[in-house]
Parts: sequence; structure tokens; C-alpha cells
Amino acid sequence: MISQHIAVDDLAADLADDAVAFTPEAPVDAALASQLSSLLLGAEGPAGRTGYIVAGPGSGAELRDVGQAALDHSAGSLETVIVRGPDSVAMVSQSLSRAEIESTQGQLLAFPDYVEGLGHLLLQLDTQAGGGGQWLPFFVLTLAAVVAIVVVTYASAAQVKRKRLTGP
Repeated sequence: MISQHIAVDDLAADLADDAVAFTPEAPVDAALASQLSSLLLGAEGPAGRTGYIVAGPGSGAELRDVGQAALDHSAGSLETVIVRGPDSVAMVSQSLSRAEIESTQGQLLAFPDYVEGLGHLLLQLDTQAGGGGQWLPFFVLTLAAVVAIVVVTYASAAQVKRKRLTGP
């Protein structure tokens, strides 16, 4: 059941603007909204166009109802809505399976920082879908650099050892 303080049309309008909305119980934080919006507007993974609602306290079922209502009112502009409260989270989606939602949404609560949690969630969804994650190229390049450094160090050490054994 959705609290009577929550105007779903207003939430849907906010989500259409910048993919982020705040319920009346949640203090509006412009910096948080900007950071969340940057992550969401740049992500086109398996969750599709995603909206994020910062909510006040509520049960997972209450947050899910808010998310579903916002998704229904989005007129097809969103495929997934995440609703995050201080102690609970809910995610509804037209593009993700129930299993994908259940395996990832709870992970948001492990991150007190909402932006970090959202980044982790998007990466997790991308990895589950076989995308490898947005940081995979960085990881591969870093791993290649480490291997190259180890090889060069080993080759240099072997060269020095050979010179010591054979003399100058």
C-alpha cells in the first residue's frame, strides 16, 4: 500500500526528468541526485532505462508498491525502478527476471553510500548478463601491466645473475 503522502505522478515526472526522485519522507539531496543521475543516464545494461527513488523508512513491500506505481506511471519511458530506503530496498522491472532482481537488490543494503551501491548493482547486473562489467577493460589492462612488470623484473634479475656468474 502506498502512503497517501506520496504523489506517484510527481515521482514519475521527476524520474522522467533525470531518472532520480525523492519521496516526501526522504530529504532531497541535490548532490546525491546528480551523482545517481549520472550513473543511471549513462547506463544501458540489462536493466534498460532505470529510475531510482530515494525513499524514507518503509518495508520492502511498501517500497515495491511505490516502485511499481512509478513504473506504471512512467508511460513506458522506464524499464526498471529501484526504490531505496534507509533499511530496505525494492526493485521492479519489465526487463529483468525475478531471479535477477532477487539476486541483486539486497546487495544495495550492503553499501551505505547510495551511489556506490548503485554502481555495484549495475555492474553485477551487467556481469550476470554476460557483459563483463564496465570496468572489465580497465581490469584487463591492469592485469596485463602487472604481468608485463613481473616478466621484465624476472628477465632483468636473470640477466644480472648471469653477468655475476660469467663475470664482467
